[in-house]
Amino acid sequence: MLTLSSRCPQFSALVQLIGLFGLRETYGPVLLRQQAAAIKKSMGLPLDSDRVQTIHEVKSGRKSYKSVVLHGMVRPFALIATEPIIQLFTAYLSLICASSLLYMYPSIVPRARR
Repeated sequence: MLTLSSRCPQFSALVQLIGLFGLRETYGPVLLRQQAAAIKKSMGLPLDSDRVQTIHEVKSGRKSYKSVVLHGMVRPFALIATEPIIQLFTAYLSLICASSLLYMYPSIVPRARR
C-alpha cells in the first residue's frame, strides 16, 4: 500500500519533469545566445563565428577549459578566506562533523580483545 511518504518522491519528480519540459527559458544570456545562433544560421555563418556576438560573449571573451576549471577550484578557498559568514558556517559544520564522529567512534571501531 502506498502511503503519502512513499508517493512524495514520485510527485516531486513529476513536477520537476513538467517544469523542465513545460516552462520556457527566461535567463537573459541564454536567450541572447539562442537569438545570436538563429541570426548566424539565417546569415549562413558557422556557430563559432565572431561576426555576430552577444554582449555577454564580448565581455567574457573566449575562455579555455583550463581557466574555467582553475577558477572553479580557487573560488571556494577565496570565499572561505574573505567571507566571514562562510567562515562561521564552515566552523559550525566542522564542529557538527567532529562531534558526530566522536559519538559514533565506539560503534565504528571494534574494541580490542583482551
